[in-house]
Amino acid sequence: MSQKRRILIVDDNKGITNHLTLILRKKGYDTEIARTGRQALEAMRRRLFDLVLLDGDLPDIDSVALLPTFNEIFPETTVILMTADSTGESPSSTASKGYLPFLTKPLDMEIVLAKVRESLDGGKGLRERRRSMRVMGEIQERFRTMIEASNDLFYQCNAEGIITYCSPASTRLLGYGPGEVIGTHFKDYFPASELPKATRWFRKVMDGEDVPLRELVVLRKDKTLLPIEVNSVTIERDGKIIGMQGIIRDITERKAAEEALRRRERILEAVGFAARTYLTTSSWTDQIDEVLARLGESADVSRVYVFENHASDGGELLTSQRYEWVAPGIEPQIDNPD
Repeated sequence: MSQKRRILIVDDNKGITNHLTLILRKKGYDTEIARTGRQALEAMRRRLFDLVLLDGDLPDIDSVALLPTFNEIFPETTVILMTADSTGESPSSTASKGYLPFLTKPLDMEIVLAKVRESLDGGKGLRERRRSMRVMGEIQERFRTMIEASNDLFYQCNAEGIITYCSPASTRLLGYGPGEVIGTHFKDYFPASELPKATRWFRKVMDGEDVPLRELVVLRKDKTLLPIEVNSVTIERDGKIIGMQGIIRDITERKAAEEALRRRERILEAVGFAARTYLTTSSWTDQIDEVLARLGESADVSRVYVFENHASDGGELLTSQRYEWVAPGIEPQIDNPD
C-alpha cells in the first residue's frame, strides 16, 4: 500500500483550514495545519511534506520571505501560494505568478483539487531531480572533504601533461602547495634519471593502455627524492581521451620495509653460507675471507672484523683484531695497532 501524500496547510483562517482539511482528507491526502509562519517552519522541520498550501498574508512572517527557508529545509517540496489578490499587484501574488503555482481566494475547491493533483503528479519528476541534485551535492562535498583530508595526492592533468588539479597533500608530499603545482608540467617533478620512465608511463596512459600501478621517483622542492606509487585513469569526453587523473601515494615506508626484508634475507643467506662452509672444511680460517665478504656485502656495510679475546702472559684480558674485510674504496685497518 502506497504512503499517503502529505500536505501542510498554512493559513490563520480556521474556516479555510478546516474546509481544506475536510476536502483533502476525503481525497486520501494526509494533512496538517499551521496557523502562522513559525508553526509552518516547525512542522517542516519535524516531517517531510509533499506539498505546502501557503497563505499569502500570514500574521507573523511575510509569506514570500518564507520561501527560501522552505526551499532550504526541503527543496523537493512543492509550494502553492493562496492569495486574496486577484489583480497580481501584491508582492505575494507577483512572486507566485513569477515562479510558483497559486490559488486565488475565495477558494474554488474543484480548482484546488485540480491544482493539488497537478502539482503533486507533475512536480514528482522535479522533486526527484531536486532530491537527486541535493544527494549528489552532499556526495560531492563528502568526497571533497575526503580528498582534502587524505595523505594521498589526487591530481588531474590535460593531454599535454599540464596539471589542472592538485589536492592539498602536495604540500606534504612535494613541498609545493596546490597553487604552485597547478599550471605546471608533470615533467617538472622528475629527476633527469627518472624522466624517460615517467614519460613512457604518461604516453601509455594517454594512449588508452591498461597501465597497472607504477612506481616512480619524484623530485621534491627541497631537491630530495621521494618514491611514489601512481594509479591513473584517463579522462574521456565524447569518446576522446582529453587527460588523466589519479592518486599518488608516498611509499617511503614501504620501500624501507622491503629493503630491510631483502637485507635480512641476504644476511641470513650469508650466515647460512658460513655454516655450510664450516661444516665442510677442516679449518675455518681457510674460508674466513669469503665468509666475511659475504656478510659485509649482504649487510651493506663498510667493514667486517673478527676479534679474538685472549690473555697476555701476565694474565691480562686482551682483544686483538685477527681478520678484516672492507668494501671497495675503504682503507684497511688490519695493521693498525690502535
